[in-house]
Amino acid sequence: MLSQRPVDAGVVQLEARRPAPPPPDTTPEPPATCPAKCAGRVTPDLAAFAQTRGAGTGDCYNRALAIEAPRVIAGKMRVALILNETGGVCSASVIQSDMPDYMNNCVLQTLSRPDYPAPAGGCFRVVFPLSFVPSDGGAPPP
Repeated sequence: MLSQRPVDAGVVQLEARRPAPPPPDTTPEPPATCPAKCAGRVTPDLAAFAQTRGAGTGDCYNRALAIEAPRVIAGKMRVALILNETGGVCSASVIQSDMPDYMNNCVLQTLSRPDYPAPAGGCFRVVFPLSFVPSDGGAPPP
């Protein structure tokens, strides 16, 4: 027969419990590394997608026009991406620009989203030559 001992009301009894398992690792995977040389080829799907993605940089330009108003800005930019064999972006850089840094960053962020169609035959280097001018055709002041 087990005997019960009186428990003091001011004492809390704790059970020994196993520690909770650690939370799942939510650290994002590191970006894919780019091969030293790319021999992939552009596909029609990739070309069409890249053209559409490049046109999406107009949103960055419209924001820049609003920030700089009433001054009108215009300029050129070249952005290089290396796409891995699945269409993921493993490298992105502005290689030439005469636009403000915030504009460069916006364009780079827009173009480097990793959902491109896969190139044929492996990784592929894409260069976006971009030109930004006001829709009314006006030029920036000298």
